[in-house]
Amino acid sequence: MDAHKEIEQLATDFEQCRKVLIALGDENRQHMILEMMKNKSINFSTLFLTLPNIVI
Repeated sequence: MDAHKEIEQLATDFEQCRKVLIALGDENRQHMILEMMKNKSINFSTLFLTLPNIVI
């Protein structure tokens, strides 16, 4: 595949992933998703207390 076609394919792939990339752009959201993936039984209050940028 030539460079131009590779760039076009990359642009297409990137466009298809845009919503996910936007959703994961927030550091707290990333942290919450990772914690939920690691611990499926975590409750919201425990999850909230693990957020790195939250000042209570």
